[in-house]
Amino acid sequence: MTRAAVVAAFALLWLSCPGAASEQGQISGVVQDAAGSPVAGARIVIRNLETGHESRHATGPDGRYLARPLPAGTYRVTVTRTGFRAVRLFVEVEDGRPATAPVKLLWDGTRRART
Repeated sequence: MTRAAVVAAFALLWLSCPGAASEQGQISGVVQDAAGSPVAGARIVIRNLETGHESRHATGPDGRYLARPLPAGTYRVTVTRTGFRAVRLFVEVEDGRPATAPVKLLWDGTRRART
């Protein structure tokens, strides 16, 4: 078998694997309080509903977060921060396309919120 044939066979095998040729997506957003101020240090848990795989993130000082690379699929995004009510939303990630999931956190009324 020639070298070109081996390379071609390997390429066909690689492309036939599920997800091998697909681009990865991402989920990003800004977490804010009810007044629109950024919430730093919020915890973000992103769970792929098909595979069960979870990734954990935190917002920066500007309230922003970014989760990548993520394979296409449906994700549950859970956002928590002391003093605020937890928020859960569902996001669809498509191959190679960024998904945006902005979040507004509401004070839970039982503890003093720290932002």
